[in-house]
Amino acid sequence: MGLLMFLAVTASLLGHCQTDEKVSFYGASYIHLPVQEAKGATDISFRFRTHLSDAMLLLAAGKTDYCLIKLEAGRLKVHINLGAGESEMASARGLTLNDLSWHEVNLTRREANITLQIDVIHTTRSLLPGRFFELNIHYGVFIGGQGDFNELFLGHTDYLRGCMADIIYNGARVIEYAKSRKGQSDATAVTWGCSPEFDATWNTEVSFVEDGAFTAIPRAIPRSGSSTYFVYCIPLLKRTAQLMNKRQRDTVED
Repeated sequence: MGLLMFLAVTASLLGHCQTDEKVSFYGASYIHLPVQEAKGATDISFRFRTHLSDAMLLLAAGKTDYCLIKLEAGRLKVHINLGAGESEMASARGLTLNDLSWHEVNLTRREANITLQIDVIHTTRSLLPGRFFELNIHYGVFIGGQGDFNELFLGHTDYLRGCMADIIYNGARVIEYAKSRKGQSDATAVTWGCSPEFDATWNTEVSFVEDGAFTAIPRAIPRSGSSTYFVYCIPLLKRTAQLMNKRQRDTVED
């Protein structure tokens, strides 16, 4: 009975911690939560998976204050400014975070004390400078990309291509808000759930369904070069119609 009770409590806690709310980003997607607040405490948590080494994950933006969480060269970095200048925290060197595996991020701040925890076991702590420790947010919270927001402190940021899950900002469940458009939140070019395309292998078929659809191939290495192999298929009915049209044009020209 004791073991069954332990398992039940553990399952309940796990269900509370992870709601399995997922969202997919495609390189031009973002979620915006129009938050306006000034708080001496910050609690941010989410999970993500991507193959990109550089990508924006979350931005809480004010007129001068901000908290930016992003991937830079495969490392997770936090850039935060409470008005006394930017401070930076980073994940440990050698910790691979752009391997398409799920990674959990927890950022906790209590005034000047800030803690970054990755995958539960990797923890970094720091002390922020200054005398005032409220994070003043005017423009809201952006997930996966900055949308129309463009301030000098942001610099160049790459949009996320991958999935995020269980995004919580100061108690607000961001995905739930975005799906229901709660509080005038907005979601642009995302899909709900984690798209199976992020699990595609080298021989997975891909379809081009719009006139402007394309796929990008990595640039060849200058010295060693590279090779690309693919098989393409045009639907038979459409191809037959194209050939018939061509023959008709050739007949008219003759």
